[in-house]
Amino acid sequence: MVYIVFTFQAAMNSFTRQRTSYIRLFQYEIMCPKFRDFYDFFTETFIEGEYFFVAGNNDPKIIDCGGDFGMSAIYFKCLYPEATLLIFEPSSSRYSCLKRNIKENDIAHTKALNCALSSKNGYIYFDIMKSRVRGQNRMRTERVRCCRLSDYINDVIDLLKVDIEGSEYDVMKEVHASGKLTNVKKMFLEYHIYTEADVSRMREITELIKNNGFRIYARRKKYHYVIYAVNQLFSNKLNKEHMLTCSANIVEDNRLFSEANS
Repeated sequence: MVYIVFTFQAAMNSFTRQRTSYIRLFQYEIMCPKFRDFYDFFTETFIEGEYFFVAGNNDPKIIDCGGDFGMSAIYFKCLYPEATLLIFEPSSSRYSCLKRNIKENDIAHTKALNCALSSKNGYIYFDIMKSRVRGQNRMRTERVRCCRLSDYINDVIDLLKVDIEGSEYDVMKEVHASGKLTNVKKMFLEYHIYTEADVSRMREITELIKNNGFRIYARRKKYHYVIYAVNQLFSNKLNKEHMLTCSANIVEDNRLFSEANS
């Protein structure tokens, strides 16, 4: 019923072109840049269960790289109310929504940082989609602070979620070089495939992850892969169900690249 109502509201908002939206979801009032964003993230998280994971404890430590306006954070808090979250979001407008949603909904044990992730600390110019007109993306450029992810992995991390729109290659190589990737129990990594070079880089990154003791599964989506990785150092029962509820279109790493090249 909730899904049907959201579907109807999304259709209505496509006509009104509403910008900022406020949506009530369970006990949360969520502010998002536009309703379509909420609809897409709600479908991905709560309907498809893309970020479901079994923590093995009631208060997991989660790092959310690419937190947007906070939908994934709310999903994680619904799974584990006592979870500790660290969220990175480079877009200033999305970060404003994220901070508002954390504060107004009194989401405890959650910290958000307005910075991009990179292989080094400093500042970078970051392209952000401003709008979409007649099928074309209109971009704007922001100068944003950037930081190394490894600087924030100082303990065992129950889940690392990485959805950073093209920066995952440099970021994962930096974490690997720091020697801290082995501190991560489970990982969701979204990887976009546009060219043959992207396939080669994804192969390199998955091999790098495997060499740190992870077993890998992947789900192919329209424009990207979602890579699911489980650290064998922390689990003796490794199978798809241990991490996932949605088994459709899941492939193991030995089939990953044959599909990526197809």
